[in-house]
Amino acid sequence: MIFNWELSESKDGDKSVNDIASAVETLRTEMDQMKEAPIDYLKLSERGNQSLNKVIGHNLLDILWDNIYYNSSFAAESVTTSSGTEDLTAKEVDTTGGKKFSAMLDSRFRVNFYSTTGQSNMTAYILSPAISTDTSYAATTGPIATNTYLSYVGIKVVLGVVYLVSSVAGVEKLTVTDKTITDDTTHTLEINYRAGQSADIYYDNEFLGSIETRMQVINDIATYFPYLTSVKSASGSVNLTFENYEFAQVKSKV
Repeated sequence: MIFNWELSESKDGDKSVNDIASAVETLRTEMDQMKEAPIDYLKLSERGNQSLNKVIGHNLLDILWDNIYYNSSFAAESVTTSSGTEDLTAKEVDTTGGKKFSAMLDSRFRVNFYSTTGQSNMTAYILSPAISTDTSYAATTGPIATNTYLSYVGIKVVLGVVYLVSSVAGVEKLTVTDKTITDDTTHTLEINYRAGQSADIYYDNEFLGSIETRMQVINDIATYFPYLTSVKSASGSVNLTFENYEFAQVKSKV
């Protein structure tokens, strides 16, 4: 059995290197002990792995902290609306004072959601990211589909059927899928956004498709939405509940 170990410094300098070297030496010592006492393998290996995992976990956290914006909300958010009304919710960032958040940067988004009633009468958007060139556009402003200030990528639900959706300045592109929303069933949506290229969409942990995105051509962004959602009813009352949101974006170094 051969082990190749490569050590590199983090911002903590020699301390991190020494910690990793110590953990590696612990594993090597235990491997030698295994030759003399094989029966102790599981117990010894577990201690060595715990030491190494602790150091790796700490260094990984440093890397993420320095390079990634991350936001998570675990408070359920329920949206109930009646016929003809579009209700919007969003995480909204004003970018007029800086460009820390941008459609020019890669991002990841994940949400768990379910409908308790009316999914067959529902039109809904779950988007990440979305941007607006209108300084007065707010999370409570609609509609989404015909708003020429908005550009976005994500999914659109039309009468229970899931579509891939993207838009640049009000020009919407839809691609139908074979997925649906089922009442009282939790669904998971993930959006892997690659700036200037495309977004990979995953629905219930299955790859749903890729969407080409051109949001990077828009420079005068007034408002950036890590996520933007809306729910509208064609008839009667409908409900969509978001159990949690997760969002991460590469940090701008500017």
